[in-house]
Amino acid sequence: METKVEIIYSRKRKKTISAELNEDRSILRVLAPYGISQKILSPIIEKLKNKTLKKRVKDSDEYLLKRSESINKNFFSGNLKNFTIYYSGKIGKGSWGLCNLLDREIKLNKELSEYPEWVIDYVIMHEMTHLIVSGHNKEFWDIVNRYDKTERAIGFLIAKGMELKEN
Repeated sequence: METKVEIIYSRKRKKTISAELNEDRSILRVLAPYGISQKILSPIIEKLKNKTLKKRVKDSDEYLLKRSESINKNFFSGNLKNFTIYYSGKIGKGSWGLCNLLDREIKLNKELSEYPEWVIDYVIMHEMTHLIVSGHNKEFWDIVNRYDKTERAIGFLIAKGMELKEN
C-alpha cells in the first residue's frame, strides 16, 4: 500500500518537523513550519516515509511469523510445529505476550511493534518456550536464556512496565 503524504504548515511551528500516520496508516501527515522550503523539507519527508514503512513491516503478523521461524530454527532446531503467532490489541499493559498451550497460539501485545527487534525476539522466544514448558521454572529459564539478549530485553521491558514472573 502506498503511503500518501499530507503536509500541514503551521505559523506556530518555528523549527521542528514531525509526522504522524492516520488511523489506517495510509496517510503520513507531516507537520512543518510555515514558509519552509521544499528543498529542506523533501529529504526530511523521505526519511520520515522510510521510517514509517519500516514500522509498518514490524507491525505485521507476517513479520512475527518470519521472526518466529528464525527463532525456531536457531534455538529449537526447527522442532516447534503447528503454532500460530500474531499481534493482539487485547493484551493488557504489563503483559507482553500470551501462549495458549491447547490451541498452540501465541499472542503478542501490539505495543511491542514499537520496540526494537531484539526485544520482540525475546518475547517471541519467551512465548515459544511455553510451547515446551508451561511455567517459569528453572528448565524454562534455561531455554529462554539461550537467547543472548534475554537480560537486556527484560531490563528494557521492566522499564516499560513489565513485571518479571519468576515462577
